[in-house]
Amino acid sequence: MDGKSVSRERLEQLLPAAYDSYQLLVPALDLMVHNRIETLRQLNQIADALDKRHRLGNIAKVAGSATGILGSAAAAAGVALTPLTLGVRPGLNGRRGSSCHPRIIRNTGSSRDRESVRENRLGDGSAGDRRGQAAV
Repeated sequence: MDGKSVSRERLEQLLPAAYDSYQLLVPALDLMVHNRIETLRQLNQIADALDKRHRLGNIAKVAGSATGILGSAAAAAGVALTPLTLGVRPGLNGRRGSSCHPRIIRNTGSSRDRESVRENRLGDGSAGDRRGQAAV
C-alpha cells in the first residue's frame, strides 16, 4: 500500500461512525438554517419599520416647513398692511379683534397679574405702589 488508499476493513470500521456523525449534523444544520432565516425575517421587519418612520419623519418635516412658510407670509402680510389698518390687526392670529394700541388692556394674564394691576391702580400704599411712595 502506498499510504493514500484505505483498506476495505478500515472503511467498514469508519463508516458507522461517519454515518452517526452525519445523523447528528443534519438536524443541527437544519436548526442553524431555520434560525438564520428567522433572523433575516426579523431584520427585514426592523428595516421596514425604520423606512416607515423615516418616511413619516420626512412628511412631518415638509409639513412643518410649509406651515412655517405660510406663517411667515401671514406675518409679512400683517406688517405690510399695518399702515393701511392704522395698527388694528384683524383676527389672523387667532385672537378676537386684537389691537396693537398700547392702551387697550387684554384679559390674557393670570389672576395674579390682574390682582397686581388692581393693587397698583387702587394705590393701597404698598411698597410696589408708586403713588404710595410719592406721598411719603
